[in-house]
Amino acid sequence: MSIMKKLALVIVLFLSTTIAVAQDNGKGVRQAIEKVKKETGGQVLSTTVKTIGRQRMIRVKVLGKDGVVRYVNVKAKP
Repeated sequence: MSIMKKLALVIVLFLSTTIAVAQDNGKGVRQAIEKVKKETGGQVLSTTVKTIGRQRMIRVKVLGKDGVVRYVNVKAKP
């Protein structure tokens, strides 16, 4: 298998994992995205859901208007 095919496979697997996480949390993720867009005015690049202790957090990766990529943590709804 060529290096390009391997890279394409890794990208597809990564994207499908990210989509599965977002779909699993539905409304909470959508609300977090809207909140971050409103607060930063930036473009949302991706989201992940993490559990820190007992608190679930939605981590939103956003490209700000200034061109800087930042991460914003939003508490997930129970």
